[in-house]
Amino acid sequence: MLGWRGRIGLLVPATNTVAEREFWKLIPEGLTVSTARVVSIVAEDEVERLAAYKTQVIKAAQEVTHVNPDIIAWTCTSGSFITGAGYDIELAREVTQLVGAPAVTTSTAVLEAIRQLGISRLAMGTPYRDSVTEIERRFLEESIDGLKVVNTVNLSVLGPSKRGLILPERVYQLGREVDTPDAEAVFLSCTDVRTIEVLDCLEADLGKPVFSSNQATLWAVLQRLGVSTRSLPGLLCKSP
Repeated sequence: MLGWRGRIGLLVPATNTVAEREFWKLIPEGLTVSTARVVSIVAEDEVERLAAYKTQVIKAAQEVTHVNPDIIAWTCTSGSFITGAGYDIELAREVTQLVGAPAVTTSTAVLEAIRQLGISRLAMGTPYRDSVTEIERRFLEESIDGLKVVNTVNLSVLGPSKRGLILPERVYQLGREVDTPDAEAVFLSCTDVRTIEVLDCLEADLGKPVFSSNQATLWAVLQRLGVSTRSLPGLLCKSP
C-alpha cells in the first residue's frame, strides 16, 4: 500500500512550484505526498492577498481529505504568519476541527525549529518586499519570548510566481549576506524558494545552523508522524 508509513496532505499556494518538489525529493521511503492547490484573491496589496488565503486553505484541506491523510501541512510561510502571532495555531486548529486530521503550518514549524535549536538571535533572509519581511520579523519575535531577529535581507521579488525561479546559487549568497557574527542561526524564508541544495554547504561555510521553510515544515511533519528526520539536510534534523 502506498503511504504505509504515512500520508501527507500538502496544501500549497497555486503559484508555488518548489514545495512539492522538495518534499518529494526528501521524504523517506513509505510516505506519500498528495497536494491541493490554494488559490488566492487578486489584489495589488500583498498583505491583503495573503490574509485572504484562509478561506481557500479550508477549501483545499477538504479536497485533500479524499486521500485520507495522516497529517495536513499548509506549506506557505507568509500565508501563515501574515495576521500576527497565534494566527498559525488558529488556522491549524480550524483545519483539524473541520477535516479530522492533525494540521501544521509552515510558520508553526519555523517556531518549533527555533525552539529546537535553542537560539535567541536569528538572521533571516526572504524573497519578500520590506513590508512582509517586517511582519515576519514581528511575528517571530512576538511568538517566542526573548527571540531577536538581529538582521534581515530581502530580495523584493515582486509576484509570487517569480520566486520559484530564484536559483540556489542566489539563495546561498542570500544566506551569506544576511549572516552576522552575533546571529546564532540563519533562517531562509518562503516555501517557493529552492533551499535544499544549499543548506548543508551554508552550514559548513557559516559554522552555524541554517534552516529553511520547506525543511522546517517537513521536519515538523515527520516528527508528528513519528518518522525519523535524520535523513534530512541540516543540523536541525540531526539534533537528538
